[in-house]
Amino acid sequence: MTALLVTVVVLLSVTLITLVVGLALYFRRLSNATREIEDTLRTIRENLIPITEDARRVLRHTDSLIVDARAQVDKIGRATQSLQNILDGRTITNVAERAVSTSRTTLASVVQSLREGLRSFKRTGYQSKEDAGDE
Repeated sequence: MTALLVTVVVLLSVTLITLVVGLALYFRRLSNATREIEDTLRTIRENLIPITEDARRVLRHTDSLIVDARAQVDKIGRATQSLQNILDGRTITNVAERAVSTSRTTLASVVQSLREGLRSFKRTGYQSKEDAGDE
């Protein structure tokens, strides 16, 4: 019976030693995994800050690009409208109307100036005849 008792104690000791060694290996792996997770999180944190700053800069730049694009679209719209007006003949008609209006005004001014000049000559001519008749 002592032999059986010794055998049971030896088996329990071997099982206990195996269990302790297994737990030690498990905790070592757990410790290594924890360190790796910690290093990974530190690396992520160190890299994440510059990435977020870059993303903010990109978003700001994108906003200014959107504003510039809107301005360009507005310019293109105005140019297209001008081109449409030219194709429809509106611009040419408007320019022609302005030219006719300006030339009418100019012609009227020339005619008025000629009338005033003729009146001035008539007065001067009558005065010259009167001066010649007095002598």
